Amino acid sequence: MITITLAIGAYSLSKKKAIVKGLTAAQTLGSVTVIASDKTVTITENTMQVSHILDGRELYESGQKTKLNFLKSAVLATGNLEVEQRFSWEYRDPMEVSILKYSIDSGLDIQELNREYKPASRFV
Repeated sequence: MITITLAIGAYSLSKKKAIVKGLTAAQTLGSVTVIASDKTVTITENTMQVSHILDGRELYESGQKTKLNFLKSAVLATGNLEVEQRFSWEYRDPMEVSILKYSIDSGLDIQELNREYKPASRFV
């Protein structure tokens, strides 16, 4: 699909008699394996972010003081309390990362949760 799109773009440029001096961007686009877009087909950063929390009774927007008990439950439900440095988060599940980031930004101490709650068992 990307190759076809690049070919159509090159054909369109040639019809307009455009001169392309560098193909770096086109070559880079040709090696892309994932293009993330939202519902309006806008290309996104390929990251998830929590914007609202609905606990069944109340709706909390990002930035509002949220119930830490709810966030504790959400973090514990991810089943992955080892919080490495943020650069390694790109290799984790995007939903887990968004929950962890939101929880940390809301003031939840993940390390304390890690000490307080130990998993009964782990399945790989």
